[in-house]
Order: sequence, then structure tokens, then C-alpha cells
Amino acid sequence: MDSRKRIILSLSLALFFLVAGTCGYMIFEDYTLLEAVYMAVISITTVGYGEVQPLSDGGKIFTIFLLVFGVGSLAFAAHAFIDLMVIQASNPVREKKVMQKKIDRLKKHTIICGHGRVGAAAAVHLADAGKDFVVLENSPEEIEVLLDKHFLYLTGDATSEKTLIAAGIKKADSLMALLNSDPDNLFTVLTARELNPTLHIVARSESAYAESKILRAGADSIISPYASAGRRVADKVMAHSRHTKHGTKYKAVGGHSMSRWVEVSDDSGLVDHSVAMASSFVDGQIVGIRRSGKDILSPSPDAQLAMGDKLLVIDVPGSEDEQQSQEQPQKIVLIDDNPVI
Repeated sequence: MDSRKRIILSLSLALFFLVAGTCGYMIFEDYTLLEAVYMAVISITTVGYGEVQPLSDGGKIFTIFLLVFGVGSLAFAAHAFIDLMVIQASNPVREKKVMQKKIDRLKKHTIICGHGRVGAAAAVHLADAGKDFVVLENSPEEIEVLLDKHFLYLTGDATSEKTLIAAGIKKADSLMALLNSDPDNLFTVLTARELNPTLHIVARSESAYAESKILRAGADSIISPYASAGRRVADKVMAHSRHTKHGTKYKAVGGHSMSRWVEVSDDSGLVDHSVAMASSFVDGQIVGIRRSGKDILSPSPDAQLAMGDKLLVIDVPGSEDEQQSQEQPQKIVLIDDNPVI
């Protein structure tokens, strides 16, 4: 039986026993209407404030039946109410409405299209940074992951204008097209750029052939996971080569700089050179000199190096993202009432 029908039935039964109890007390005990209603209510609800006047044997028997059936009808009604509340709380339609309300309140958020390996990593990073975002995903398995992480999401096609509007693209400040297909990312960028001309769009590309097309479609920048991974591996190999050539390298500072010790010896070619000249040889900034057990911090650029000196060198390479951001031209927004423009 439907939960709503069960509630109607249980309330009808409770009302029936209330009326029956009122009539019974008026017949068996000769109570007034108010006294009979009072006795019926305190009996069905098991409050037990006491009888208006002592009951006769017939009234006591009648009260026993009223308690059994009346209390049962109230318990049935309570059970029906609880079932209805549980069903509504777990209703997928209600969950979608609650999720949509939260998304509608967002401003200057990021839209992540696709929750694959790249999208999942981006979502975690944004969550750690406290940045509002919405994930667009179609896969039921990934939806379960998003639910477990309590991330805002929408189930739908990221290339669809309707889905992007529901994700709040008009109020968003950035979008990540991280789908597993270059054509899908291309269509997503096209649709997003049309809906929000000022949106900052970063798109994923699997092939160099598709990069130019996605950029022409409106993407501000392109990422290629495989190419980025290859460059990182190559950077580590080259860093290891510098380590074996110049000395012992220590851990990165803040993820952007690397410190290492370089010993001044005959093989190093640094003897009698100035600090400024030596810095160009070791591909880094010399921030300290250890000489005869004493440390010289921030040495003068004109200071001469001697045999046996140990140099503390800091490598501060510009990150790939910083280089890309410096190479990107400023974004220009044209406003015109001509629809062709």
C-alpha cells in the first residue's frame, strides 16, 4: 500500500476510535460531550490523567477495548508518517532539487566537466583550496564517488547547453573541459564560450592535432596529461644528471626551488672565479659559502672562490604553468549590439 494511503487510513482509524470512544462514554457512563471526549483522548493517547468519575464495570471493559484498538491506530499512523519521511529523504528527485538549490547559490565557481583521473585530481585540489566547484559527470560509478566525497555534481552531458546552464555557467569564472574525448572537449569549449564569453577555459587534449582546434574553439589554455607526464619524467632525469655532475642535491623548498651543495675543486673549474661568474656555471644562485668550517651567508657577487669551498646553490626554475601564463596574451572582451560581431 502507498505510504500516503496508509497515512489516510491510519488517521481515519484514529478518528473513528475517538468518535467511538466519545459515544461509548456518553452511553455507558452518561458523561457530557466534553467529559466523553476528554476520556476518549486520554485513553487513546495513554496519558492517564484519571477518570472524570469512577467507571462502572461496563465502562472499564469498554475502556480496555478502546485502549487496545485506539493505541494501535495511533501506532499505525506514526509508522506510516515515519515511512513517508524516510521515503522522501531518500528520494532521488528530492536529492536533485537540494543539489540544484546549492548550485544555484554559487558565484564565481569552477565547472569541472568529467570526473576521470584528471578531473578527480582537479576536484580534490580545488576542495583543499576552498574553491567552489561543480562536477558534470555521466558515469554512475563516478557519481557514487562524488556522493562519498560530498562534492556538488550534476548528472548530464557536459556538451549540452542545458547542463552547463544548470551548472551556473553564467555566474562561473572558470571551466575545465577534462572529458576523455577530444571531440567532446571541443564541443564543450564551443558551447561554454558561447554561453559565457568572459569564462576562463582550460581544456584537456589527447593529441597535438586537436590542440589548435580546441584553442580556436575558445579555450584559453590546453593541458595534455601524457605530454606533461613525459616532461616531468625528463625533468627528473635531467635533474639527476645535474646532481651527479655538480654535487649532492637536497629536497625541494616549497615545490619551486632546489638546494644543493657544490664543491670548488680543480675539476669544477670554479677556483678563483667570482660568485657572480660561478652562479652562471652552476645554473643557480649561490646563497652561501662554507669555508674552513665557517659559513658565509649571502656572499658578495665579487667575492673570489677558493679551493675547498663548498657552495650552497639554490635552483629556482620557473614553473611550466607560470611560463604559460606569462606567454598568454591579455583577454579582451568586445561588447557590440551587432549579433554578427
